[in-house]
Amino acid sequence: MNHQNFEGPTTRPRGTYHDCCVSRQVHYPMWSPEVIEGPWGKSTHPLPKNSFKFNLINSGGLMYQAVEVRRCLKEGLLESPGMSHAESITLAEVMEQIRTQVGTVYPQDSM
Repeated sequence: MNHQNFEGPTTRPRGTYHDCCVSRQVHYPMWSPEVIEGPWGKSTHPLPKNSFKFNLINSGGLMYQAVEVRRCLKEGLLESPGMSHAESITLAEVMEQIRTQVGTVYPQDSM
């Protein structure tokens, strides 16, 4: 599949995050959307443009994680003050709920 030209569907997951029931529309690509819609309205977060070619669209957004990891390593931190281990686990759980709700199944799910 050519992810560069694939528009893809939007997803409408429902779940809880920080004890607050939310319904939001996450636009493609789910792993790095530039547009999210919810009860608060439409939120747009464009990624900076660059000249690098990536395997998946919007992968350039990972640069923010890389910069933060480098900063934490240089400062000898075991955890980012901006995103705790507990919050990372919560986010992974919410993403797993979204994946289940939209019907995404990976081969390793049956192992």
